[in-house]
Amino acid sequence: MQMHAMLYQPRCGVPDGSNTSILPGRCKWDKYTLTYRIINYPHDMKPSTVKDSIYNAVSIWSSVTSLIFQQVQNEDADIKISFWQWDHDDCWPFDGPGGFLGHAFLPNSENPGVVHFDKDEHWSASNTGFNLFLVATHEIGHSLGLKHSGNRNSIMYPTYWYHDPRTFHLSADDIQRIQGLYEITFKVTMVDWNNSDAMEPIFILRGFPGLENVHSWLLILFCLAYLVAFMGNVTILSVIWMESSLHQPMYYFISNLAVNDLGMSLSTLPTMLAVLWLDAPEIQASACYAQLFFIHTFTFLESSVLLAMAFDRFVAICHPLRYSTILTNSVIGKIALACLLRSLGVVLPTPLLLRHYHYCHGNALSHAFCLHQDVLRLSCTDAKINSIYGLCVVIATLGVDSIFILVSYVLIVNTVLGIASREEQLKAFNTCASHICVVLIFFVPVIGVSIVHRFGKHLSPIVHILMADIYLLLPPVLNPIVYSVRTKQIRLGILWKFGLKRRY
Repeated sequence: MQMHAMLYQPRCGVPDGSNTSILPGRCKWDKYTLTYRIINYPHDMKPSTVKDSIYNAVSIWSSVTSLIFQQVQNEDADIKISFWQWDHDDCWPFDGPGGFLGHAFLPNSENPGVVHFDKDEHWSASNTGFNLFLVATHEIGHSLGLKHSGNRNSIMYPTYWYHDPRTFHLSADDIQRIQGLYEITFKVTMVDWNNSDAMEPIFILRGFPGLENVHSWLLILFCLAYLVAFMGNVTILSVIWMESSLHQPMYYFISNLAVNDLGMSLSTLPTMLAVLWLDAPEIQASACYAQLFFIHTFTFLESSVLLAMAFDRFVAICHPLRYSTILTNSVIGKIALACLLRSLGVVLPTPLLLRHYHYCHGNALSHAFCLHQDVLRLSCTDAKINSIYGLCVVIATLGVDSIFILVSYVLIVNTVLGIASREEQLKAFNTCASHICVVLIFFVPVIGVSIVHRFGKHLSPIVHILMADIYLLLPPVLNPIVYSVRTKQIRLGILWKFGLKRRY
């Protein structure tokens, strides 16, 4: 009786038979990056809405694996998505509204990756008609190698059940089956997300999916970058420490920046090496929270130090006679302490809130390190408070700091232009050149990451990964180079330290 009722419910057009097995199929794709193409569109949905629904559907599967999905427009694709009516030249014809909603072919079939939807159905992005996102998630599961599940909570259950797309997540059965299907390729640790209270979640870090064949070269590149960052900042610190003539406010702030850059490098180094060198992408949730705490703390601290350096340049140029009385050692110490306490204070609530969340949207992160928003998207707990708090923190730190830095340079430019001598104007601007460079090195990648995150949803995940890596690695690598080249006293100190020039 139950089987009879199920046959007359809206459902997937793939015949059950052996496909009702709860075990994963033995067919799968033998590559990491899969392309998909939307060939045509239904009558009752805008193409942009269809694209969003399909994108969200493939993202559901990529969030629990290391698969990368890229949409293509004209060329051939691995997964080909289209809408048809009745008999459409394959073995599974459609039957009009309310019957078979769609079907898809397994990777090792005669039509691998082909996904068809019934054009006669009323498709939508809501609960009216049939939600395209939910049906597409099911059919794309077939195209990845999954067969039907006997678990009614599984998205791979044959009949259609509506779930709110805003809160939808794969069941533990779905996650276990897709990860089991790709276990040899992805080496993913199984986690029962429904029992997350009983055990600490394990997240899966992502290196550069699709570029595994060049991981060894990427490892060399990143090791060189970390080596340059470490040696450069240590050299800057040692030169300023050993040379008494550099014990001045500007160089104290440069020292603070170098210490911060060392901290940033060391925060990402362990997991980057674990992913690229040891092929060990698993990370305990507690370690992940600790890492994101340090990464975001050093990020906000860098912004604070850059603001303090802008204040130093403002006082030096606009109030040169009062410079030594305003920026005393005591004041510099208080500024450094205030920067540190502010950064620690705004970031500390973040991991504390994340600890109490449940994670049921998979366990695969987007990068080789943990970031707040990346972890937050995996939560099935209402994370609105955490998300709003994170946005407010960014505005109150990076946003406010950038405004004050801009204002300080407006005042500096106004003062410098009032100087009669062009030579003195150039000399004044030259003292700010290094600071302007490091400000751009820090804030341009921050803006780039924000733009890509906001407007580049359909870009390749590799773009997002590279932007995040640049955002975290570029300042520690380039800042010591900038100050070594642009600041005469530091440059001479380095040459003296390595015996290339007599002490000045």
